[in-house]
Amino acid sequence: MQEYVFKHQSVSLDDLGTVFGVSKTTVRPDIQKLINKGTIKKGYGGAAINNHAELKSFNEGKTRN
Repeated sequence: MQEYVFKHQSVSLDDLGTVFGVSKTTVRPDIQKLINKGTIKKGYGGAAINNHAELKSFNEGKTRN
């Protein structure tokens, strides 16, 4: 699900439910886990990438290499 959000940058809960064949009720806890991790941020009726998390992830990779 995280990869899907990153690929599309912003998605609705309806879209996620359709793509993964589940209800919005099923999607919400998974989205909340990603929000709690800081990888995505909550939007009205959906979620979007958290640009700060993406930058942090990129910078962490740079320092490891």
